[in-house]
Amino acid sequence: MHEGLAEADVVVAGGGPAGVGAALAAARAGARVVCCERYGFLGGNFTAAAVGTICGLYRRREDGGFDHVVGGVAREVADRLAEAGAGFGPVPFKETAVFVYTPWAAKRLFDRLLGAQDRLELLLHAPVADAIVRDGRIEALVVATKRGLRAVTGKVFVDCTGDADLAFFAGAPTEVGPPGERQHASMQFLMEQVDSDAAIAATARLGEIVAAHGAHLSRDGGPSSRPCGRASSWER
Repeated sequence: MHEGLAEADVVVAGGGPAGVGAALAAARAGARVVCCERYGFLGGNFTAAAVGTICGLYRRREDGGFDHVVGGVAREVADRLAEAGAGFGPVPFKETAVFVYTPWAAKRLFDRLLGAQDRLELLLHAPVADAIVRDGRIEALVVATKRGLRAVTGKVFVDCTGDADLAFFAGAPTEVGPPGERQHASMQFLMEQVDSDAAIAATARLGEIVAAHGAHLSRDGGPSSRPCGRASSWER
């Protein structure tokens, strides 16, 4: 048995958007919570990959406008980012709309949200490395720390790793979707000292340029560019 690191009513594996939501909801309901995150900050791909948009918050009405259809922590995060001037929406996208946000502002917001919960303990730099299972029930997840492998015990475990890490280590059935049915990966990067007027004028041509010169790229959904919340900075 590995040395114990923490114990709680609810143990959340992963501190991305799903993990933040699960940990906050459990702590606000009165449970003692431990949230284990592999990186040194919260948000998962929401922040680490600089995704920059939240999909699924809105539904298009018959008159062309949009209604919020998601509440809870997701709505709270969007509203708080908007209030801070670090996000805005709905922005029409295909048949629906997205909420555009600044990733580094989301990092700070997640820190404040989880840090305000007295019953929540956050473990950073703590990736899931194994699970301890007895009689078909998870007794602890094992995290890899600078001090070696340590056990986090609990009554309820929530897998928010994004890769089903806890489920896999616990022996639960998992599967990987076949090629063509998986979500394409995308690469984001930041550009500084951008002429915003010229960038906006050129954005409409990005799809044409990719079609002409991007045959070697695996993704066929087209590019996007947008201001990212700092003067003369754009995200691609």
